[in-house]
Amino acid sequence: MFGRFVPGPDTELFREIAGHTAEIVNECGFDGIYFDAIDGSDILGGEEYFWYYGTKFIFEVAKALKKPVGMEMSSMAHHWWHYRSRWQAWDRPVRGYKKFIDIHSAAIKTGRLFYPPKIKSNENEHGLWRGHEPLITKYASAENGGLLLPLHFGWWGNQTWNPPQVEPTFMDDIEYLCCKMIGNNAGLSMLGGADTKTLEANPLFARITEKIRQYEELRHSGYFSDSIRAKLRETGKEFTLIKGQEWKMEFKACII
Repeated sequence: MFGRFVPGPDTELFREIAGHTAEIVNECGFDGIYFDAIDGSDILGGEEYFWYYGTKFIFEVAKALKKPVGMEMSSMAHHWWHYRSRWQAWDRPVRGYKKFIDIHSAAIKTGRLFYPPKIKSNENEHGLWRGHEPLITKYASAENGGLLLPLHFGWWGNQTWNPPQVEPTFMDDIEYLCCKMIGNNAGLSMLGGADTKTLEANPLFARITEKIRQYEELRHSGYFSDSIRAKLRETGKEFTLIKGQEWKMEFKACII
């Protein structure tokens, strides 16, 4: 599956892999696991038993953990609610970053995978919120959603013109993202592009990484009031971080 061999679902190797997964978490002191590719669990017993064998693997990992950790998965089955603590990481965008962030912010708060309420589709495709601006504005501006889970805007990857169809990531895209992270108290997961070699090859990425660090330190410290955070959540509104009076950090609205 996905170009890799997988163990038989009722073999000792299946349980051994789950145990070693937990062992890595235990030994490294990690606080979270992302079960990527678990959406391919149907290969273990067919689509009919997707829910069972994916659940079995998650439960085997959980039994071997020394302490509870946060979990997110690349799919969803009923029994995963017992362990899930994040929702809708989504894959990284490669164009239209600001609109993508607003759509993601709205979708993550509805408790639905991809579609606004009362909008039906037979396909689970990202981004079919487009054209539904009132719903995007309503949900994206909310403090949190009905699930009340910690919010998460990862996966994120910075881009260059490679290939040409991909839009490069500029600093205003990053400030838009970081403002929404502070506004929603939402985390982020970088999908590569932050290693020393990449930062040396792309000097802009080094500036971007530093900017994310600055915003994240302010977010984790609870630097800004709830009223400011509410402003930052508004869709289409852009701000930049500046040093104001007495060298305090504050936001300046950008004229679009």
